[in-house]
Amino acid sequence: MATTRWLSAVAFFTAAETSPTSTTVVPRRALASDRCAVVVDNDVIASAVSRAVQLSSGVAPGQVTTTVAGRSARVQVRPTSGLALDAGALTAAASSELARYGLATRITPAVRVASSGAVGQ
Repeated sequence: MATTRWLSAVAFFTAAETSPTSTTVVPRRALASDRCAVVVDNDVIASAVSRAVQLSSGVAPGQVTTTVAGRSARVQVRPTSGLALDAGALTAAASSELARYGLATRITPAVRVASSGAVGQ
């Protein structure tokens, strides 16, 4: 019975929603949870991945941007000048964050570290 209610909630929240002036579909994803139905949009996932990569790299929050679309998450990191960042470690941090959500459709992160750094960040 609980599973049926959970699936109904997911079906309700994942239906295409549009605003009165736009036909833009807001993509939503169901996160795994034993206690309740949790549905988030791609911007929430992108923000969480950015935060995980930011904490892993030690850069300022404004130096990491993430875009989630379809089955991929594109993460761009602008390092602080003079500091080298390991793209492999940052990819692992992003993958770990995404794995915590138990998404039905797996999202694969692609981390790109910019060649130019941010001064004084």
